[in-house]
Parts: sequence; structure tokens; C-alpha cells
Amino acid sequence: ELATNGAMMSLLALLKALPVDKYESSLFLFDHGGNLMNELPSNVKVLPEKLAYSIHRLPTKQAIVKAVKHGRFDLIIYRMLLSLQRRWKLKYNMWSWLPEVDGEYDVVISYSDGFVAPMILRKVTSGKKCCWVHVPYTHMPLYDYEYEALRKADVCATVSNDVGDALNKVLHGVSAPQHIVHNIIDAETCIMRAQEQCEEPHKDGVKRIVSVGRVTPAKGFEVICPTAKLLQEQNQHFEWYILGDGEELQKFRQMAIDMNVVENVHFVGNKSNPMPWVKSADVVVQPSTFESWGMTVSEALCLGKAVITSDLPVFAEQITNGVNGIMRPAKPSYFVEAIKDVLTDDAFRNKLETNAANYPFTKEIVVREFDQLMKKLNIYPE
Repeated sequence: ELATNGAMMSLLALLKALPVDKYESSLFLFDHGGNLMNELPSNVKVLPEKLAYSIHRLPTKQAIVKAVKHGRFDLIIYRMLLSLQRRWKLKYNMWSWLPEVDGEYDVVISYSDGFVAPMILRKVTSGKKCCWVHVPYTHMPLYDYEYEALRKADVCATVSNDVGDALNKVLHGVSAPQHIVHNIIDAETCIMRAQEQCEEPHKDGVKRIVSVGRVTPAKGFEVICPTAKLLQEQNQHFEWYILGDGEELQKFRQMAIDMNVVENVHFVGNKSNPMPWVKSADVVVQPSTFESWGMTVSEALCLGKAVITSDLPVFAEQITNGVNGIMRPAKPSYFVEAIKDVLTDDAFRNKLETNAANYPFTKEIVVREFDQLMKKLNIYPE
């Protein structure tokens, strides 16, 4: 489904950016849901939903209930067998249960990771097959049949050098040719969305720190309360707003209370439009322990904000340390010094903001990368 997450927002931005005189795009979704469905450009053809794929992606109980409602007892059996296969990590060999996707295409792209790669090889008729890889698979192991699909694809499109390096490691160098197409940020839309007024006014004399992302272990928000405690002890006047929902939200809200930083640290939950909050920030902090491409970092840079990130290799593709942002090990002692440098040195912060606004991965550059991918597949439209 088209929900608000980095990959789907990037897909939407890419579909909007592709020139209609070069490309005719069709989109197959396992589920026609999500809050981004109404933002699809009118020239994109949304293919009919197939119940079997919706059943495949749902949790077991929900899937069975949905299959019963549709009178599809065959899909109940399928979903139960699938649960056993996942539990015991068995080889997936139930392709006959899944229908073909409608139509014939010059190229099919698996824009989601995991199961979608082998699915497009078997269930979509096309001249070329491309697997879009968003995550470093050294961190997220796949099933053997999914790795097999990545080897058989005509090209694997990776969203960063780090993702490509990880793919080579897990496939032991035996893989399809690779080509980088960075996750696209629509800077114009980002800036336009930031024009809305932030619902939390900026207080005089109080610096604002903002972090955005799912409140999960990968985002590294564990470091926020201890860092805030050190800033508090060093008499810094600040408020730190964390935007996002997730499995660790209540844990960190309780941590803020336990560490007595609740007056400074605010886990405000999900916001449909976080851009006004980012625009209002004196510094944006992204302490991730795992990223394939930092979409929130890209958005902050597009808005000309000073950014501090953890020292993940992928962030080094977006940030030149000390020039358009700061990279530090994701530990409170390192982060507190970086934050203080930005909040207390106006000239340094202005330098970061000025350089951040020259974001290198513009819409035009990413569309050019996509065109080059099509050339590599030998289907570039004349």
C-alpha cells in the first residue's frame, strides 16, 4: 500500500517526476490503501488489485478473516501454508497459488524489497526485470529464493553505494549488474509543505531540536534522553521534538519522565506534515543505527537546515562533515558537543545552513539516473 514511509514517498516523487512523453507507468499494489493513494499522478495506471496478494501481506489472523469474508477458502489454506513456511524458513514453492499480474511491459521493477523480487520474475510478463534495493541486506537477511531473484534480475537498482556494497557481500559478488538511483526528494513540494505554520510556536531564547522518524530501534532514538540530560546539565536552553510513531514510543516517553527531561524532550507522535516542524528547527538530529538512505536528512537539507547525524556510511553520501552537516558516533557525549557547536555558534550554523541548501540529489539528477538505468536495460525510449 502507499503509506507514509521513505520508500513509498520516494516512489511517488519519482512517478511525478518522470516525463510523460518518455514513460507510460503502471503500478501494481498488493493493497489499494494508504494515505498517499490520492496523490498518485493521473498519468499512472493503477492495475486491479488481486486478493491473493493482499492476503499474502496481511498478518495471519487478518488474512484469514479477509479470505473468509470473500469466500476464498483456497486462500485460507494458502495463508496457513505460508505461515508454516515462514516459521520453519522453508523454501517457498507455492507460486501456483498466486495469479499473474495483468498486462505486458518493457520492464518491470520490484520497488519493494524481499518477496516482491522473486514475484516479478514469475508473475509479470516483461522484457526486462529490475530489482530496486532499498536496504543493506547485511542487516536484513532474506530467504534463499529472494537472493536467487536478485541474481537473476537484469539489473539491481540500489539507492546508495552502501546498499550496493552490502548486496555484493551477501551475494558473494555473484549478482546482476548494479546501477544507483538515489531516493528522490521533490524539493519544491518539500519547501511548499514547510510553508504551513508549525503548531508549536518557537519560544524566545529557547533553541529547537527536531528529529523525525519511526520510533523503532533502527532510528537510534535511545540516545536522545541521555543527550538531553547532558545538555540540561550544561545549562542549555532547548526543547527537543521527536515526530513519529512506533513500537518504542511509550518506552521513550517513560524514559523522558524517568530521566527528568520531560520538560525538554517531547515525543509528539506522528504528524501528517512534519515539514513545518523541520523548518522551525535550529538543528535537525538523526541518530540512526541503520539506514539505506536518509530521507529525513534529505528533506532537512532541502530546507536548508543544520543537520547532525550518526556516522553511518550512507550519511557520508549525503553529508560532507563540517560543511553541510555534522556526522558523529551515536553516543550522548559526541552528540551533545555537536549540538552545542551548532546552537551556540551562529556563524557555524549559518555556514551549515547555506551549504545544506545546495542539496546535490535534485529531482533532475535522479531522473537522469533513472534514464541511465533504462539505457542499461536497453529500453530507453527514443
